[in-house]
Amino acid sequence: MLIPAKPVPGKPIPASWGSTLVDYLRSITPRSSATVRVRTGAGGTTFEARPAGGVGGTAFPWDKLAFGYALSVNDERQHICTIHPGAVRLHGIGKLSLDEDAEVTLTGDPEWVFVEYARSTAVGGAVTIGHRVTEPESTSATVRVPLYRFDARADGGYTLGMICHLGDVQFDSPIR
Repeated sequence: MLIPAKPVPGKPIPASWGSTLVDYLRSITPRSSATVRVRTGAGGTTFEARPAGGVGGTAFPWDKLAFGYALSVNDERQHICTIHPGAVRLHGIGKLSLDEDAEVTLTGDPEWVFVEYARSTAVGGAVTIGHRVTEPESTSATVRVPLYRFDARADGGYTLGMICHLGDVQFDSPIR
């Protein structure tokens, strides 16, 4: 079966053109590619654009950025967000650091990923990476700085929904 000829601008389109196009589309078997994912189910066929390659789903070098991220799926089919090392710099006091990659398992929708530390943490101490389904807020005991919000996709994966902070966290006034 051949695809029908393209309609000519300014000329009427015969009703048979639409029927021929539908017949053609039903006769082909679409396949996934590097840029398009094809899923066929009871409700029909779905075409989904795949993001350009690169860490974190884009060509941006997230692995070079303080508190950058990478998304992956482990052997148990859990969605893992890895946050790369970074620091919270307290002007005139010092810094608190995340010295190696930290992983959190994404389960909610949306899923907020944030850096946090206790206000009582000594300079030179460590920060941790947390996650929750509601936007994180600081308390009288803990400082929480949102880094990213990830949104669940229809296929069960996650996509970057919002960038809340890039790079090391800087506080000009000590937050204690």
